[in-house]
Amino acid sequence: MKITPAAILRARALDALKETWPITLAGSALINLASYVLNQVVGVIPVLGAFLGFLVTALLMVPMMGLTKGVLGYYRGKPLTLDSMKAMFPHWQKVCLLYLWEMLYMMGWIALVMLPMLIGSVMMASETMGTLGILLMLAGLVLMLVLAFRAA
Repeated sequence: MKITPAAILRARALDALKETWPITLAGSALINLASYVLNQVVGVIPVLGAFLGFLVTALLMVPMMGLTKGVLGYYRGKPLTLDSMKAMFPHWQKVCLLYLWEMLYMMGWIALVMLPMLIGSVMMASETMGTLGILLMLAGLVLMLVLAFRAA
């Protein structure tokens, strides 16, 4: 079995998406701009700002997922239209829960990485525990590299 080089696969993908770039880029830019503006407006509210910002971003993930679904449909020979984004609106609860799950997953990994680094930084201040603190900092660095490779 012959393996196709990555450069050829990238060239094929760019060629297949050549006609959809304007729609995809414009849709993504509009959704990201709306997310930014709404998060700035919601951020003014001190207490509920973080929660409402998360909710706004989760709700704007619905048309973004529709755009992604439309691009995948384009690969299968379907036309890329706005109907692909509208088709995701009945599933807004599932998309928001998926976004929440992804955020919790990332926070768990970040907490796993930061915990040894925080403990190590406190221990480095002590003369007797300094070496153990350095080892914990290195363990946190290794966990951070594992997280980066996992994300890649």
